[in-house]
Amino acid sequence: MFEGIEELPISEQLSRLVMPRGDWFDAGAIQKFLIQVIPEFERQGHRLPNADHLLSICRENQLIHYVTINQPPSGIRGLITESPQHAGIVELGRREVLENQRLALAAVVMLCADDWREQLRQQENPFEKTTVLESRLKEVWRMLRLASTRALQLIPPISMSLHSFHDALNSKLEIFDPREKNAWGRDVRDLHSLLRFVNYYLGGGKVYRRSPDSTPGEVGGVLEVSPVKTAPSDAGSEIEGESSSDTTLITWEPIAERRKSRHFQEGNSPEEMEHGPRLSETRRPIKVAQGGSPAQAAIRLKNRQVYQRRNAQVLPGRWSTLNQAELRQLGMALRSLDAQSDSRLVTAVWLMLITGRELEEILATRVVRKAKQIPEVLSSGTIYLIAERAEWVVRPLEPEDRRKIKSEWRGVLEHHEDRIQLPVPHSFWQEIGSYVAGKARGVQKRSAALFPKNDADRIEQRVRGFLREVNRRHNARLTLSRVAYQLTEELHRVSGDLIEANLITGRQPPFGASAALYYHHRYRQTLVDHYQTVTERWEGLMFEERWETSGRQRMLLDGTVGSDLVLRTDVVRSVFQALRKQVEYDRRLLGSEDGLRLFHNSLTDYALMMMFWLTGYRAVQDPLAQTHELNARRRWLMVADKTGDGYSHSRVVPVCTVLAEQLLSYNAHADWLRNRLNLVGRQSQGTAFFYLDEQLNEVQVRPQSMQKFLEWAYVLPLNLNRHWLRGALREQQVPGPHVDRFMGHWGMGQEPWGRHSGVDPWEFHQTLERALDGLAEILQLEVVEGLL
Repeated sequence: MFEGIEELPISEQLSRLVMPRGDWFDAGAIQKFLIQVIPEFERQGHRLPNADHLLSICRENQLIHYVTINQPPSGIRGLITESPQHAGIVELGRREVLENQRLALAAVVMLCADDWREQLRQQENPFEKTTVLESRLKEVWRMLRLASTRALQLIPPISMSLHSFHDALNSKLEIFDPREKNAWGRDVRDLHSLLRFVNYYLGGGKVYRRSPDSTPGEVGGVLEVSPVKTAPSDAGSEIEGESSSDTTLITWEPIAERRKSRHFQEGNSPEEMEHGPRLSETRRPIKVAQGGSPAQAAIRLKNRQVYQRRNAQVLPGRWSTLNQAELRQLGMALRSLDAQSDSRLVTAVWLMLITGRELEEILATRVVRKAKQIPEVLSSGTIYLIAERAEWVVRPLEPEDRRKIKSEWRGVLEHHEDRIQLPVPHSFWQEIGSYVAGKARGVQKRSAALFPKNDADRIEQRVRGFLREVNRRHNARLTLSRVAYQLTEELHRVSGDLIEANLITGRQPPFGASAALYYHHRYRQTLVDHYQTVTERWEGLMFEERWETSGRQRMLLDGTVGSDLVLRTDVVRSVFQALRKQVEYDRRLLGSEDGLRLFHNSLTDYALMMMFWLTGYRAVQDPLAQTHELNARRRWLMVADKTGDGYSHSRVVPVCTVLAEQLLSYNAHADWLRNRLNLVGRQSQGTAFFYLDEQLNEVQVRPQSMQKFLEWAYVLPLNLNRHWLRGALREQQVPGPHVDRFMGHWGMGQEPWGRHSGVDPWEFHQTLERALDGLAEILQLEVVEGLL
């Protein structure tokens, strides 16, 4: 704080403190306030250079002789608007008694404002953010001038860090009851002003831009986003591999716009909310001189679409993976190299195989001696090797955007971890351990690079040359891509779910970003078990003479990786128990004035929540719009719940026994109730689900109405059911492709009932129905009868 201020003349030091108007209005009040606030800076751990000299100037009433006055006196008029910090200092300096909390808070604001302004001065175009700073300063100094003693008492202690202060204040305001708004008056609004100031200073907040050339309702142009990186070269492909510089992905709506939508706040994946398709466009010009033409370009585009559909059918055992003989040849060739002169080459290839990362990421690997040296926040894609424990640590693959959780939710969510540590198998560690230990020997506090950065190109050339030599000698098919992809392929085969393999290896699915990654969660221990199953098989192939299974210890890890918006199963069970008890309580009120309305609304809540949590239905308007969308005899339900019009599609999902019976019971109850309401002139909307208002009129089921009627029992985003359900189905041993079909996570060419699909409807139904029956039993769900 106050960086570089000691190098400035006294007049400029005073200007940085006060941010004055040019006439330095009421210098006496400024002196009085500075005498109090300068020691406060030191109490907060930010000693001001030349503090003693500045204090002596103020105490001797000499400030007016040290400042530069560059405009005639203007009085108090306009001071708050032109120089809010100057106005606030004058107001606080005029007071006979200044509360300690108000003084401490003013010191914090002055420190942040000075640091914020100095950061903006170093930027090339600070105008827009300077305007934000001025707006926030006006708000926060207004709060400091006008806040009541009661409001100051609600502010958290200033002694904590600024991030902790922000979180503590935010937590207090989030639990504020809006029904007490009149009782609190302006206090809550003032505290929100303080929260906004701190939030913007820490890098949060939003800046809304207005273009003078745009008109309401005008459709923006096509937005170019990140280039498409195609799959490595494939003999059956019309697309050249690694063509990221030649292909661009275009879409109508940027991610920032989707983040503002209600659907995203309710917990939906951004990939499911695009209002229009994503299109790929080549940057290559048509080569007319070589006989190219627009007609030929259209033919090539059609071939690419055919390839895309074929490539979307991702099955284990694709030709680009290595067979057992090639794995054994790779191991023998690596072990035949000299352990000293070829140590970097050997370590790089072994790490590519056991981490599933490309060579570029391997060459950026970091090494530490102890686990405590690993940073608290891991960067995506960076591997850390722990020399003393023979483990590697990495941040699991994450979606491009995720809804942030609120602090008060953490008590009901699964314990989430942002990293996963995996053991380096003993036989492999014997091959690379000496090189890793040598690099880690001098690391005391942080981490060190495993490979020299200036040697990366040479290592890559040597690795490529080594693989070419092995291919020449043994007629093998070793490539960098195949070696790096082998772990993903075998984890896919062992786990039965490509998304779980991607969580470990950090690779996006071959068909592009998937919404399944947004929702999925998995216990870290399960992923480690899958990993050890694969690596133990490799040890048996490559190290037959020294491989043994006895004495191996199973790593024990807690917590989940993947989605951090997963409700604990016991919490979900408690929600359903509360909803069921409320139905029975309201049943006893039948015959009273509001008894029928209360009972029906409680029953609707219970039936809706059961359908959401056992089908993955999104919270949309009129879920199960028509009763014929349910085939109760065959246990099939048609779900149409996409939030956008791009790639919108319905899906047909199995229904478990208890849900089918509950929906039939609710349907009979709704028919009975509507018949009675028609007798008194109430209109029917004809949808399967509906609420009743106080006049017994039907209220449409929408996300807003569901939140209103469920707020006494469930206050979280409605679509958290999908975050829980995908992982719960995998825990029931449902194969990953079946879960994706059930949840509606497929792309072009992967339609479960499309012409290219090989899905067996009977096997799909039987597998899911058994799993859903198991989940219903875990949640202790029961059929609650309505009125007949």
